[in-house]
Amino acid sequence: MRREAPRRRLFAARASQNDDGGSWRAGAAGEEAVARRLGMLRAVDYRWGYLNSVPVGSREADIDHVVMGPGGVFTINTKHHRGASLWVTGGTFLVNGAKQPYIRASRFEGERAARLLSRACGFQVPVTPLIVPVGCRKLTIREDPDGVSVVTPEKLPIWLGKHPDVIPPQQLRIILERARISTTWTR
Repeated sequence: MRREAPRRRLFAARASQNDDGGSWRAGAAGEEAVARRLGMLRAVDYRWGYLNSVPVGSREADIDHVVMGPGGVFTINTKHHRGASLWVTGGTFLVNGAKQPYIRASRFEGERAARLLSRACGFQVPVTPLIVPVGCRKLTIREDPDGVSVVTPEKLPIWLGKHPDVIPPQQLRIILERARISTTWTR
């Protein structure tokens, strides 16, 4: 997957040239910030692993991050909105008052990852989708969305680390191993 990442990034940069690549660069900066936080979690507890920019399917889709540890498996949909005001309630996610499809997209990513990992591992792998907003000025969560959590990057390592152990070590080893095989994500 790492060998393919530069080509995907090059494609994404070229595709976003209409806006000078600004939105692509902002998204990449947000994903890098989240990856640094995941590295902090791994440094504290070696049992946690993660993948960045996981290409799924045969199109140019990807999951920003897949995190796997004793506390569960999580997909992270990183959203970089520098200086924006975010408001979340139930199934609604607003950025500066404009509704965004982030909750639905995050649910889809989580369901897809659960299906692909379960098939590759030979046992059910539940996946919890997360939305991690980066760079916002204000985040208001009136009501958590069903089945999706919204967590800031600053709180992410502690939030993940606080989950009780739900995956036995032997199953976690299989999940980590299979997740690192690129064909797991293309079926």
